Amino acid sequence: MPNHDYVPDARAGLDPRTRARLAAEFAAHWEPKGRGVEVAASVGWYFTGRTAALQELVAWAENLGPDSRLRVVTSDPGSGKSALLGRLVLLSNPATRLRVHVSGVPSYTIPQKGIVTAALLALGKTVAELESELAQQLQVQPGQDLIQAIVARRKPALIVIDELDEATDPERVIKDLIVPLQQGADTGVGPRLIVATRRPWVPLLPDSRVEIDLDEPTYLRVGDVADYVWSVLLATDDPDSPTPYRHDPIEARHVAEQVAAVARHSYLIAQIAARVLTHTPQVLAPDRVRAELGAWVDARRAFDADLARYGQQEARIRDLLLPLAWAQGAGLPRDLWADVATAMAGRDYADGDIDWVLSVAGAYAAQALEDDRSVYRLYHQELAEHLRTSRDPAQANRAITNALLHKVPASPPPLARDWLASPPYIRTYMATHAAACGLLDELVDDAGFLVAAEPERLIPALSTVTSPEGRLAASAYEAVTPILDRRNPGRAAAQLQLASWQRGANKLANSVDLFPRRPPWRVPWAHWAPEDRLILGRHTSAVTAVAVGQIDGHPVAVTGSSDATVRIWDLTLGQPVGEPLTEHVDAVTAVAVGQIDGHPVAVTGSEDATVRIWDLTTGRPVGEPLTGHTRGVRAVAVGQIDGRPVAVSASSDAKVRIWDLITGQARGEPVTGHTGELTALVVSQIDGRPVAVTGSSDATVGIWELATEHPRGEPLTAHTFSVTAMALGQIDGRPVAVTGSWDAAVRIRDLDTGELLGEPLMGHTDTVTAVAVGQIDGHPVAVTGSIDRTLRTWDLATRLPRGEPLSGHGGWVTAVAVGQIDRHPVAVSGSSDGLVRIWDLATSKLRQDPLAGHRGGVSAVALSQIDGQPVAVTCSWDGTVRIWDLATGRPRGEPLIGHTGPVRAVAVSQIAGRPVALTGSDDHKVQLWDLETGHAHGNPLTGHSGAVNAVAFSEIDRHPVAVTGSTDGTLRVWDLDTGALAEAIDLHSVPSTIASTPDATTVISTRKGIMAIRFGVLHDVE
Repeated sequence: MPNHDYVPDARAGLDPRTRARLAAEFAAHWEPKGRGVEVAASVGWYFTGRTAALQELVAWAENLGPDSRLRVVTSDPGSGKSALLGRLVLLSNPATRLRVHVSGVPSYTIPQKGIVTAALLALGKTVAELESELAQQLQVQPGQDLIQAIVARRKPALIVIDELDEATDPERVIKDLIVPLQQGADTGVGPRLIVATRRPWVPLLPDSRVEIDLDEPTYLRVGDVADYVWSVLLATDDPDSPTPYRHDPIEARHVAEQVAAVARHSYLIAQIAARVLTHTPQVLAPDRVRAELGAWVDARRAFDADLARYGQQEARIRDLLLPLAWAQGAGLPRDLWADVATAMAGRDYADGDIDWVLSVAGAYAAQALEDDRSVYRLYHQELAEHLRTSRDPAQANRAITNALLHKVPASPPPLARDWLASPPYIRTYMATHAAACGLLDELVDDAGFLVAAEPERLIPALSTVTSPEGRLAASAYEAVTPILDRRNPGRAAAQLQLASWQRGANKLANSVDLFPRRPPWRVPWAHWAPEDRLILGRHTSAVTAVAVGQIDGHPVAVTGSSDATVRIWDLTLGQPVGEPLTEHVDAVTAVAVGQIDGHPVAVTGSEDATVRIWDLTTGRPVGEPLTGHTRGVRAVAVGQIDGRPVAVSASSDAKVRIWDLITGQARGEPVTGHTGELTALVVSQIDGRPVAVTGSSDATVGIWELATEHPRGEPLTAHTFSVTAMALGQIDGRPVAVTGSWDAAVRIRDLDTGELLGEPLMGHTDTVTAVAVGQIDGHPVAVTGSIDRTLRTWDLATRLPRGEPLSGHGGWVTAVAVGQIDRHPVAVSGSSDGLVRIWDLATSKLRQDPLAGHRGGVSAVALSQIDGQPVAVTCSWDGTVRIWDLATGRPRGEPLIGHTGPVRAVAVSQIAGRPVALTGSDDHKVQLWDLETGHAHGNPLTGHSGAVNAVAFSEIDRHPVAVTGSTDGTLRVWDLDTGALAEAIDLHSVPSTIASTPDATTVISTRKGIMAIRFGVLHDVE
């Protein structure tokens, strides 16, 4: 039968690497602690005493009664917290229990086999690493909610967490892991927790706890420490020990009692003293022991006294142990140890010196496994803290940082650092060391470093970056961290380059050109509206609402999504808090944050027509959903009426409701007055009186007295008010982009540099919605269409209008293309009036009657040829695509039908000599069409999660590809030979137009700005 308990070297379902790592940690920490020795290499079983504490823990763990309170083991440093937990874990593990010396040990201190379900060592670990380890040990499947899975176990799990105070962020471990676990335990069926930590962290643990302070008389037994020292002096289990007391147990007892008198309750002092005595050639009289050890008032002085016995070699030992005191995580790898020691001491050390110090002072160096490598650290944190006092932290970390930099390999010319080839310790902890000495600014403008670095360590360290360029680089990295594909470093570097241009981190963007792994695409330039934002993470669908607040003094954001979930995000760390809140059954469309009796709450509204209240501390709903609206809730706000907290909700049912947050009941009747759906809501005060201000689809703004539920005055008339269109061309051989905008202006931009050329072209009186580029008599021109229902022709060389505006459409000009009919330059335009018009650009007149056939507005136009004859391909809001013979003005065949929503974009090209068209639609699909047959070419390309509103053809490796943009904020590249997705690029903005140049440069415009991308190697996205 499968073993569901903690057996690190035999658990079913663990992969070999995980099994090896857990087994190594068990051997390096839990087993030696449980044996009462310093490190795993030490021989013998010396655990002694702690009977009362063990009895209490074993009795509680074996009794599945109502007492599920957290057990906290605490004490001064060196009093045996880890030894106590190690003993419990060691005896629980069936694989090691058989080796434990239990003769003469009270049976009530021996737990049942397998009672410890998971054992976590928090030393140097992040909360994410601890959560991952816990999930692995308890076999929680990926995608499962960790806390819920643990609470739902048929038998409560007993989870042991040691050295909580040495976690990377103990407070976050408490908040995000221990508190949720204990909340599950408080239900009576959840897990049981035993946590060991130093005293300062105890008050932050859940109130539902029982403290076991090992320094209190209740848990101290006279003679325990002496018994321990006596067993070490006799070394019965270690025949190789040089102890002179082996054959003199009576004298050894007297000496042990003298050591115990000095050490008092500190096993750490006793351990060091016993080690000194066993390595002293002759037996020392008890009174001499008392005299020599009398100054050992703490573990630090005991440590110094032990090292002093090495005489002239003491400085050498300290030099070699010092790097271990500053090591991060599980410890310092052997292959970096000598280099770091050399840098810190200013004296040369080599691998032979490491062998020597391990032979003479190896008892102080605990060995563990991290990233499949042996690493070393000082066996007790108290000793590490003591050694660190000899150096200024900034000076020490500067020496370590420089030593690690010299271990980063150089890539081929131009000799950029190849961070991906550096040792794992450097990739994981370089950011921590560099931040501690102010050197992180010098690293963050290197894309190779950011791609290789461990985000869990790098992101907190970025707060130390202060230089202007460094802050921009840090902002770019933080913006894309959640979406970086670290399995593909080249793709991650490309995405980072895009974010760098968008944030103005130009030095970081340019460093991608030196990246040793070839990116599949690169961004040579981008001009982007300034922004300063951090991507916290992702919902599985569109984010529809956000509010900010505080939990325990920490700023948080609360977001709602069309995936029907609510999420909480820590704004300081940029990380999610807990699991998604999932009680709504439809899209969450509104969020507000407030308080009830001093507790932070969120109020959410949903398309399921309900309002819900959430306790932000526990992540649980407060009471039942608030019901009364008959349609989706579009906005919520919180406030007070007469000192009582209330929520105000606005709905598509055109009603406003007020809710008492304490009782959860509606307050009065719905507030009515708008004639359209309510779309916006805010609560404020006017003259000290609470009011709600509402916005509606009826184009009005209402103000309402919350106390009286009556309108305040007459409704206010609401207000209405970026690149909207683009085409590529050339001016005097220079590639340019011509863009139109909401500001009614037309601009020209150099594609090589991304710089604007000249002043904007002004003439339209409303938003420019369409742009096409062509030639008239050899002169480059642009033709633009606008909401003002006109088209204008511009001479791109002189930047002046050419002729009068072309007018005739009865609606907005939504699309325009430029080509030739019988060698005459023409423009073909589409309009919201559903008609297609053909204009002679030389005469500025219509060539023929409008082309009618679409039943909805024309959204896009492209020109091509079939059998040498000019044709126009148009798409429409009616969901169809049409082909028009421009010479005759007649449709060519039947409409192309396949999309199930409005068709927003079209592009034309040739593949294998055949004319094809590419279309994108609101149905989220992209379709390739054979223009000769009028049939779809292959299956639709699916993957976008929003409307496809921009498409273009391009080439990668001589393979035809489609480049598509969507309202989901992504750019996707499709291999048209196979239909496979080749790239998915998050633009953080909705693409509005896409165009490609002959050299395979793709230019994309969005509301935030314009950018260029050059694609390299064609690869399928996994």
